[in-house]
Amino acid sequence: GIPVLTVQDVLGPQRITRIPLSPPEVAGSLNLRGRIVTAIDVRKRLGLRDREDDEPGMSIVVDEGGELYSL
Repeated sequence: GIPVLTVQDVLGPQRITRIPLSPPEVAGSLNLRGRIVTAIDVRKRLGLRDREDDEPGMSIVVDEGGELYSL
């Protein structure tokens, strides 16, 4: 679970910019109201298969130590 007090936002599909040489679980970064957010692919992080459908995903933005992460 995710502590509810760390949740900053829930996002629909976003444009994610890849980060060269980043680990596979780092999907990239996105801009959220002027702040850079690191996008983490939780499926890859947990060793799960990619989604089989083409539906756009949603993500949860959390604040961990002053840094924003999209999961």
